[in-house]
Amino acid sequence: MWSLARTALACSLVLTAACSDADSREDDSTRPRVEREMPDAAVPQDLQPAACERRNPAITVSSKPSDGVSAGTAAEYTLSVRNQNVGSCAPEAFLSSVTTPPSDPGFHAEPESQTSPPLAAGEQLEIVTVVTSAPDQEAGNYPLQFFVRSLLKDESRVLTAEADTEYVVAEPVGCHVAVSRELLVRHPTVVDDPVRTMAGGAWTFGQLMQHASRSDESAADSVEAMFRSFASEQTVNGFKVEARRAVESIILDSWPRTEAGKLDLTRSPMRLLAIANRLDLADRAKAKAGEGRFVYGILDDSGASLLFSVILEYLMPAQTEADARDWAFAVHALRDAPFPGESYNQALQALTERYTARGVAANLPNGSALLRVRTNENALARDGRWEMREFQLSSETGLLTPAPLQQTPDVSFNGSSSLARFVEANQASILAETHEVPAMLDDKPFEAGALINKLDYWKSTGISSAELRHKFSLNTCDGCHGGETATSFFHVFPRSAGSQSQLSTFLTGAVERDPSTGEDRPYNELARRRQLLESIVCPEED
Repeated sequence: MWSLARTALACSLVLTAACSDADSREDDSTRPRVEREMPDAAVPQDLQPAACERRNPAITVSSKPSDGVSAGTAAEYTLSVRNQNVGSCAPEAFLSSVTTPPSDPGFHAEPESQTSPPLAAGEQLEIVTVVTSAPDQEAGNYPLQFFVRSLLKDESRVLTAEADTEYVVAEPVGCHVAVSRELLVRHPTVVDDPVRTMAGGAWTFGQLMQHASRSDESAADSVEAMFRSFASEQTVNGFKVEARRAVESIILDSWPRTEAGKLDLTRSPMRLLAIANRLDLADRAKAKAGEGRFVYGILDDSGASLLFSVILEYLMPAQTEADARDWAFAVHALRDAPFPGESYNQALQALTERYTARGVAANLPNGSALLRVRTNENALARDGRWEMREFQLSSETGLLTPAPLQQTPDVSFNGSSSLARFVEANQASILAETHEVPAMLDDKPFEAGALINKLDYWKSTGISSAELRHKFSLNTCDGCHGGETATSFFHVFPRSAGSQSQLSTFLTGAVERDPSTGEDRPYNELARRRQLLESIVCPEED
C-alpha cells in the first residue's frame, strides 16, 4: 500500500513561515504527507521557470522486523521513493514492484506491484509491501529486489531505480524438524544435482527402474509396458479403462531408444521434482515405517514440462518398533548435514538407497521395495480430462502392470448407498485414517481401475457425520487432489530446470470451505507431518 504518512523535510531547510503553514496543513494524520523541497530563494514572478531536468528517482528500503523471522512469517518492507527531477518537470507517477527469489516460489509478495499518485519534483512517499515465505522455508538469507520506474510515457528515456534487500529466515530454537530438508526435499541443488540426476545417477528415473526390475536389461521392458498400456483399452479390477492413445506420439515416439530398439533409460524424459519421506504413513501391522517417494515430471521432446507427473512410492520396511524409530531418526539426521551442498546430498542418497536399492525387500516382487507407481496427467487427453492411474510390479512377469487405484472406489459409487454402508461399517478406522478401501465390496469390484479426476469430493446421504464423510473423501486420490481440498490436481507442480517446484496450499497452509457443509477447514499438511516426526525425535521438555 502507499503509506499515508510522507516524511516532512526538516524545517531548517525552508522558511519559518512555510514550515508554520505546512504544520497547520498537516495536522490531520490521515492525509497523505508530501515532502516538497523549497527553492533556496524566492524566484521573481517575471522570470521563466528553469527547464525540466529529469532524473532517476531515489529509493531506499527498510524492513520490519529488521532481523530474522521464523519461516512462514509476514515481513513488512517499506520503500521510500523520491522524485529527483528539477526545474519545471510535470509531476510523475511511479510503478513499484518486488522480485522474490526466482528459484524459490515459496515466497509471496502482497501486493507484487503498486502505482503511486503523481509526485512533483522533490516529493517523497512510502510504499509498504508484505513478503511471506513458505512455512517450510530453510533458514538463510534470501534476496529481494525492489524496482521503481516512471510511468511518464512521452519522454525519450524511462526513469528507474533499484534497491536490494533480504528476507532472513532464522533457525528455530530447540529441537525441530526442518521440513524442506527432512520431509519434502525440492531445493534445486538436490533435484538438479549434477551427478545424481544426470544419466545413470542415483536419483534418475532410469536408475530407480533398473533397481526395481529383475535385471538392468528388463527395466526398459517394464517401463515400456507401463506406458504402452495407456495406448489400448484396459480392464482393471473389472472396470473398463479407456485408451489414451496420444501416449505414443507424445511419450513413446519421442523417447530416445538404444541400438536394440529399447527405451534408453539413461535419457528418460523425466525431471525430478521432489523427494518425500512420508513417515506419517507408518503402519506397524504392515511392517511399515512409512514411505519414501520420488516425484517426477515428464518432459516433451523440446524439454518443456508436460502436465504429467509420475510418482514412485517405496516401502520403508520396519519389522519392529525399534526399526520404525530408526527410520525416524535417520530422516531427522538429514538436518545435521551442511545444506545445501554435497555433504547433504550424500546423506540423502544414503537414506534413499535404504529403500530404492535392489533386493531390500525380499518378500516383494523383484525384491524391490517399490510398492506402486502413480501417474497424474491430462497431457494425453484430447478432451482435457485429468486422469490418475496406478501400476504395480507383477509377481509373475516382474513388469509394471495396471493396478487398482489405492484408497479410491470407482466413481460409480460416489453418492451411493453402497459407499455409505462401507463408510458406516468402518467408522473407527476412517476417522483414524487407517482404513483400507478393498478391491471388492459385497463380492463386486469396488476399487477404481483408473479415475477421471473431476475435482470432485466423495459423499452419500447415508453417511452419518460430516467428519466421517470428510475423512473418507480426504484419503481418496481425487478428493485429496481435487474438491475436498480445493486443489487443482497437483500438490507438487512441474518446474523448469534450475527452479523449485511450487506446492499446493493443501501442503503449505490454507483455510478452505468444506464442499458439503460449507464450514471452514484448515489445511497445512506439511506442518502435520512435521509435528508427527517431532513427536518421535524431539524429547519432551520438563
